[in-house]
Amino acid sequence: MTVDVISKIERPIVLAPMAGGPSTPELCAAVSNAGGLGFLAAGYLSPEELDERIDATLELTSRPFGVNLFVPGPRHTDTAAWQEFRARLAQLTGAPLPEAPTWSDDYYVEKLERIVNSSVPVVSFTFGNPTREVADRLRAAGKSIVLHATTPGEVSAAAELADVITVQGNEAGGHRASPIDEDNGANYTTRALLVDAAAHHLPVIAAGGVGCAQDVRDLLDRGATAVQVGTRFLTAHEAGTKPLHREALLTMDRETVLTRAFSGRTARAISNTWTVELTKCSPRMYPEVHYLTSPARKAAYERGDAEFINLWAGTGYRHCRAASAAEIIEELCQAL
Repeated sequence: MTVDVISKIERPIVLAPMAGGPSTPELCAAVSNAGGLGFLAAGYLSPEELDERIDATLELTSRPFGVNLFVPGPRHTDTAAWQEFRARLAQLTGAPLPEAPTWSDDYYVEKLERIVNSSVPVVSFTFGNPTREVADRLRAAGKSIVLHATTPGEVSAAAELADVITVQGNEAGGHRASPIDEDNGANYTTRALLVDAAAHHLPVIAAGGVGCAQDVRDLLDRGATAVQVGTRFLTAHEAGTKPLHREALLTMDRETVLTRAFSGRTARAISNTWTVELTKCSPRMYPEVHYLTSPARKAAYERGDAEFINLWAGTGYRHCRAASAAEIIEELCQAL
């Protein structure tokens, strides 16, 4: 039997699972300890690293937390599009780049086994939905299943398998979680998707563009059970956000844009030279584009150049400030 963790948290704040560095056991535990629901991002980790982070989180909190998995997509075969993008990237950055596309399933099966056999009570999925067989295994192990939706159709698909639906509007920072309809996922706001989710009578987490207490109050008033927050926690003391990204969130005053130019999947970031020059020519090829651009992004971090890194940020990023996770939660809940 699964436990309704979402409806029972003290504070209606869910930590977005931010893969690639920001997600740490310290941040996950701090959010749970402050009364919210922390999440660990399993994306880009080996199964052994995931084990270590789950164990570390369990040492830091006795409260519930969740783990998020990337569902692997198909291997892309359009090498011509990849090579064309590679040539443009090499011209722009001058960085040494891979000679051939790389695909990975991100150890999906192995990490799923780890989670099934762990004490973690909540599992969420990004970039795809689990099969019915996987969902049944997780429920048999006592796990609650959280599925993401970025379109009305994805809301309906999630409702068939999920215990909880996270509706992610186009205001959200970082990758669109789109499991089915990525091309249309950027067309819907969080508030619009809440209307679609209400028809399914499941707990709903609202995600996208949350910057302040009034945003939280508004989404709860519109029917959300809880609100998922990512960008605000990127500048939390406990986050593993790289210093260059952290500084940009705290000091830049630019618009955010949706782009596939960093990974091959649509994501929202602060506009910079990379997004301006590469967004229009980036192919829809995740994770092949992710692995292609990784050396150029790493080189930019090493030289301290924010114009050539992925500055993930939601539309509410100007509310970011350096603070502890507990302080951020306290601020976000002031209007409740």
